[in-house]
Amino acid sequence: KDTTYAEKAKEALLNLDIADIPYKTSKAWGVLGYSLCYDWVQPYLDSASDEIIRDKLAILADEVYYDLNDGGTNPHYIAFHDYHARAYPAMGIVGCVLSDYTNPNNISLNSTPSDWYRVGTDYLFENDLLHDWNRSLLAMQYDSEGGESSGEGYKSYEIDEFMWWFQVYSHFTGRNIFDDYPMAKKIMVAELWESLPNRYHINFATAGQYRIAWHRGIMNLLDNNYKSYLLNHDDIISSSNILPYVPIVREANNRLLYLVYDDYSSIPRRNPEWTSHFSLEPDALLQIFRGSWQNDSDWLSLITWPEGFETGSNRNMAHHDQLSFEYYSRGDLLLADGGETKHILDYKDDVGVMYGMYGVYHNSILIEDPRTPFTTSSWADSQARGIFKGKAIGLFTPAYIRNLINTTWMELVDANVTIEKVIGESWFYSQAISSPINYERAILYPEKDYFAIIDRLEGSEPWVYRN
Repeated sequence: KDTTYAEKAKEALLNLDIADIPYKTSKAWGVLGYSLCYDWVQPYLDSASDEIIRDKLAILADEVYYDLNDGGTNPHYIAFHDYHARAYPAMGIVGCVLSDYTNPNNISLNSTPSDWYRVGTDYLFENDLLHDWNRSLLAMQYDSEGGESSGEGYKSYEIDEFMWWFQVYSHFTGRNIFDDYPMAKKIMVAELWESLPNRYHINFATAGQYRIAWHRGIMNLLDNNYKSYLLNHDDIISSSNILPYVPIVREANNRLLYLVYDDYSSIPRRNPEWTSHFSLEPDALLQIFRGSWQNDSDWLSLITWPEGFETGSNRNMAHHDQLSFEYYSRGDLLLADGGETKHILDYKDDVGVMYGMYGVYHNSILIEDPRTPFTTSSWADSQARGIFKGKAIGLFTPAYIRNLINTTWMELVDANVTIEKVIGESWFYSQAISSPINYERAILYPEKDYFAIIDRLEGSEPWVYRN
């Protein structure tokens, strides 16, 4: 019965239109925050204030809807992590909060709550008709298995907005969003199958061996099996201090946890029945071998960036890591992927941040031309060049899975690429080679005992191959 905070919330809502919001992302955050604030405080409001606030919130939502593609004039541009992946959940939330809004004062609006709701559902998960990529917004960065193509460092940009939206949708509709849109569940549980045996995350792109326990923000939406798996995962990683330089545990938003996190003490913590995670989906980015869920288990990842998966971003397209692997065993990361070299103990300003673009940062192959040698690279002091995977304008060297075996006695992933371009004078430039090289990498894991990695290259001219 203390109205102090209700009065302050009312004041903020009545003045929401006087804020100076210079950036689109900030405006989208405003829609999300004001929507939650209004929904929580609405029973306290008098009818006159309620009507004023609803109009003002609708005007702000209409502005954000316009911003998503600049009123239809900019249908190709998507800034996924910096803007759109944060704005689409916000639009879904305001679509729920104002679902019964009928614009009684006939203010000038070019969109409606049903339009905003559609952004958070159909456009986010199925097909984004606000843009011309002919795919859902999620499919711009996530593959069909829920794998994030830029790594968890970027996933953390939008994860809180996703969790707020998944909770609001489920509460508002009375249906579990994981049932209605299975992709929502996939992107929330991917850390489980991707993680190293010690539960730290991998080094793919920006993943950076983070300690991820944000699953608590959607724990109430999971079935009992996944509750057991992820409670176990989050408990293990939250209590680990193996890597003291890794940042603090990445949790869900505390305000969200206060609302949705329950008492799960009676749920047993256990590991999944499955181990390795392979996929023949046409957009599958990552294949994971796993011996068991024990800390000293074997584990190996293989990057299989496929044809047609193009994000429009250098941050992942220009990570020249095609068919590279990362290897963990005996309780240690034995052959690490370089990921991004932003946080290293011997960092020197004259070296700068390299972001792991070049082949030498990954367990991949390099090519030398014995007839017309490449120039000596500035980043590796070498005439060997890595495969040029692609850049923002497109994928230059797609991978294809030729064979995949997953039995009790043998696991195998066999993939190939056709190398026509190598890295040029920098990560941004490609250099065509005089004739194509057909490259096949097969990884065998017999009896979950040891790995054999077989590289096979065919060409019409002599080349030098390095691993």
